Amino acid sequence: MKNKKGFIFVETIVVIAILSIALIFTYRAFHNVTNLSQRRSKWDDSVYLYRTYYIAEFFKGNGIIEAIVPDYHTEPISLSCDLIEEEDIINFCRDLIERLGVSIVSGKERIYLLPAEQNDDHHYKDNLETPTYIDIFSAREISYLRTTSGFSKFRIFIIFEDDSFASLRADYYELSG
Repeated sequence: MKNKKGFIFVETIVVIAILSIALIFTYRAFHNVTNLSQRRSKWDDSVYLYRTYYIAEFFKGNGIIEAIVPDYHTEPISLSCDLIEEEDIINFCRDLIERLGVSIVSGKERIYLLPAEQNDDHHYKDNLETPTYIDIFSAREISYLRTTSGFSKFRIFIIFEDDSFASLRADYYELSG
């Protein structure tokens, strides 16, 4: 009888150990999914997509994008209020950027025009590995850009003060028309 009770006790300890290990792995997986979900909640939120659209339309309406697009290469181009010539519009631009919460680092707005050479996802994603992109964007921002679909001309990408970001696929013909 004693041995049988001891065997049941050891069996119970082994089962508890196995269940504990399984719970630890389940908790880690749940925690990783929750963290990923929280990080992605800052990607392409409808409020930030609207702000991105509004800023893109502002730059389009003032001829900035049309002036830049014909000369684009494969590197990101920073869009800035300084590209505007009229003082009143520059002040409006700065006010707009501030009110919409665009991130400003070293006096520069974090608004980018991301060009692509071809309508080819693979080529676009190869550009993300160049030193130019790595110097400008954080690993989280590059990770986001990898999730975006390819585009034939360019994408407008804006980083906001609360570390949210959004981008809009925008073809040259849509913006110049």
